[in-house]
Amino acid sequence: MTVYKREFFEDLLQKKYNNKSLKLNVRKDKMIFDEIKDEYTLVVFRPSFSVYFKRNLPFSKILVPCQRFEKSPWCCCILKKSCLNFTGTPELEVLGKRDSPFDYEKLKIKASKDYEIMKNMEECKNYEHRKRRNENAAFQAGRSDLTTQVIKTPEKLLNRLNKTFKFDHDPCPIKPDYDCMKSKWKGKMNYVNPPFKHSGAFALRAFEQSMKYSSKTVLIVPVSGMLTRWFQELVNSGGLHAIVFLRDGISFDGYKRKVPFCLNLLLIGPKKTGNAKIYFWDIIGEDMKRQIPTTHDDYPLPLKDIGW
Repeated sequence: MTVYKREFFEDLLQKKYNNKSLKLNVRKDKMIFDEIKDEYTLVVFRPSFSVYFKRNLPFSKILVPCQRFEKSPWCCCILKKSCLNFTGTPELEVLGKRDSPFDYEKLKIKASKDYEIMKNMEECKNYEHRKRRNENAAFQAGRSDLTTQVIKTPEKLLNRLNKTFKFDHDPCPIKPDYDCMKSKWKGKMNYVNPPFKHSGAFALRAFEQSMKYSSKTVLIVPVSGMLTRWFQELVNSGGLHAIVFLRDGISFDGYKRKVPFCLNLLLIGPKKTGNAKIYFWDIIGEDMKRQIPTTHDDYPLPLKDIGW
């Protein structure tokens, strides 16, 4: 397996901006923003850290490399340092491109196949709200066992999201009544909490639906999806309007422990020009107060900036 080191990503930067003098710094330890001196810095990206939830961020762009850095189990990104007077919203781009072909239809087929199984599963047909499952274990989304994929969004979290986005349809409910990989999505503002193993199929299906019916979709998925080919295809297609990183501390319905990984919202709509916007949003609320509050606690998302 090819191991991609600093020189590989530095070369991608130089080619992207047609500037051979560009240098890439690498920070493998815990990042401290005050110590970012170089224009481009590759970091282990843990967006649940409090340091990201400040009003004035010291970077203007996040570049997601097309390949994994070395053998890091975490998502690594390149931060472009902002100027001193930068007051805008950071943007997201993909750095580089993979040469191998991408088969979106294969993702849809796999998701449809699992839908036929899941619609008849006891976990879906007789879902019990707040019934404790796997209480002493970490949340195991992404595993092959489909029973771990039946996860309901916490009601308080969903209410906060609905207050902002005003959803009118959920094409992926706990008790599905149609295969949303084959049928038209009925909403203009959809909310999707997909089986995480099929995040890519749902994200690209949301973009497909938006191009046909001018709909918009908010998809909640793990941050690790940024390393995937489907995410990079979505960004490059112009279908990702914004990505909203959430603070950690979310407990899904039926699980006592909090999700042990970072989550984000993908705001997907019809193809647009320009880069996707980046927001950091702490919307947990009174039931999960922070020991160290951030300046982003429950502030309104500036959706007008992206035409939402």
